[in-house]
Amino acid sequence: MKINLDNYTLLGIQLTFIDQSNMTIPFSIDNSIPESLAWNRFKLLFEQETFSTTDEELDLEIKLFPNPAKDFVIISFGDFSLSDVRITLSDIQGRQIRTIEKENMTSDEIRVNKSDLSQGIYLVKINSGQFQYTAKMVVE
Repeated sequence: MKINLDNYTLLGIQLTFIDQSNMTIPFSIDNSIPESLAWNRFKLLFEQETFSTTDEELDLEIKLFPNPAKDFVIISFGDFSLSDVRITLSDIQGRQIRTIEKENMTSDEIRVNKSDLSQGIYLVKINSGQFQYTAKMVVE
């Protein structure tokens, strides 16, 4: 997060908060200077952060097979070392069908049984601390 600390002094600094519980910035006010009391003295500017993993890298590493699925589908994470992952299956209308949460994963694959899924197209949304990825899955 970047903060233009003071429109009066035009001082600006880059801040990185490691401890989210203590996000205070000390400053002083001089009652004899109107700019020191101005309501618009401070300005916060938030910059968008991006993941270091590109969509192309995710496409190369994350695989769903067999696709179309008959009995099950395996989601393989390739070389990604994941500890926690959340997988959400949604139908093509966007209705959430199932959520799978895995913690402390020891494998680079997850097997998803399709026993309660009807024939159709589903979106598989994968969330981890490292990335977010969505793929299409066809169930026969």
